[in-house]
Amino acid sequence: MDEKLRNAVAAAQAASSKEEALAIAAEAVISELATAMEASKLPDVAAQIGALRTSGLDRLLVEGLAAGRVTVPMARDHVQRMLRALRDRAIGVHELKAGILAFDESAQRLSISVGPDGNFRYPHLTNPVRDLLIALALSLHR
Repeated sequence: MDEKLRNAVAAAQAASSKEEALAIAAEAVISELATAMEASKLPDVAAQIGALRTSGLDRLLVEGLAAGRVTVPMARDHVQRMLRALRDRAIGVHELKAGILAFDESAQRLSISVGPDGNFRYPHLTNPVRDLLIALALSLHR
């Protein structure tokens, strides 16, 4: 573990609340993810990372990584939060859809990178979390 990540873990452990710890962890994970995506020469990394942050799904990714998988209750909580933000016009439809797609791609890449025996699972088939998020993105298309 590099020094930057080690400092982020220490800061998250010293945080006074779960939300503060989650924000610190999300920043560290997303920073590492962006570095890996840039190294892989993926197109428009900044836009994908921005979409993750804007939609708030960077936090879902961190919660899933901490738990070893993204669960339906976790995703449902974030869907409710995103719908409230959409209703309050704090986020636009296009930003929300971009965030969902960026989350899905990132979670799949992380799942593949750790392998079938790794500590993070986000199945490609029969994944109710993915179905929930993609259904939301499709419903926003109308």
